[in-house]
Parts: sequence; C-alpha cells; structure tokens
Amino acid sequence: MIMPVIEQAFVAARSRYDANLATGMQGYYQFMLPDADNYYLQICDDHCKLFQGVVEKPCVTLAMESATLQSILNGELNSMQAFMFGKITVTGNLEMAARLPSLFPR
Repeated sequence: MIMPVIEQAFVAARSRYDANLATGMQGYYQFMLPDADNYYLQICDDHCKLFQGVVEKPCVTLAMESATLQSILNGELNSMQAFMFGKITVTGNLEMAARLPSLFPR
C-alpha cells in the first residue's frame, strides 16, 4: 500500500518529536485539508500519534491546503509566516497552535 504524501511527511516529522518539550501537554490537533484526507495528531506527554479522520473535540483545528502542510512539515515553510499570510486558518486554542512547531525542532 502506498502511503499518502501527507502521512510520509508526518512520519518524517515524528522522528524529530521532542517529548521533553511536550511535558504536561495533552490534546488533539485537527488538520482540515480540503484537497486531501483530514488528519489529527494526538499529543500526550511523551508520545504523538497520527490518525486519519476527524476527532470529536480537538483542542485546535488548523485548516490549510495539503501542499501548505507538507511544506511546513518538510521545513520549507515557516508555520507562523503561513498563518500571517492567510495560508492557515486556526480555531480553538491558539497557544497550543503556536506551540506545535516547537515540538518538532529541526
């Protein structure tokens, strides 16, 4: 089975996950991708897991095109710049949204 490009990018990003920076964090990040499947990321202290679909009560929802998400995950695009230029719409906990990139340092 061929893994979708977004899943491949998440797998690569997961290898950079710094559990020390997520201490005390628990919640779901919902990624709404109008041109691809939707995904959500579960963060729970020392682990993060990716699931396909929509979670019932995410802490934060990030809506964007799949190419934007892929560029962010690959380190080609800064997530804050993408937000400032309107490429990402954020609803929910803005503090959690802002903290997400720091959990996957380069």
